[in-house]
Amino acid sequence: HEMGTTSTTLYTVPTAKSAWVKRAVFTNTTGASIAIAVAVSRAGGAGLAIISSQALAAGTAYVSPELSGLALNAGDAILASATAIGINAFISGLTA
Repeated sequence: HEMGTTSTTLYTVPTAKSAWVKRAVFTNTTGASIAIAVAVSRAGGAGLAIISSQALAAGTAYVSPELSGLALNAGDAILASATAIGINAFISGLTA
């Protein structure tokens, strides 16, 4: 998923399900440094900052320890934004 400069939902846990993030990788595909921010919204509530600002140098990837192992309930969402276009996000995990 390519991130935008405004907060965008990357994933929402389906109704009557739970989810666990195993790994989240953010990749800067540009030639300039870009900062990312990631938050979790609990069942449609306000976003809780998980990563307030993490700079990614040009052409690098960031594997987020902050999101690894994160447990999410039905309706919870992962939201993210970047200071410029050019960040790809890949989040994997389990849903039950």
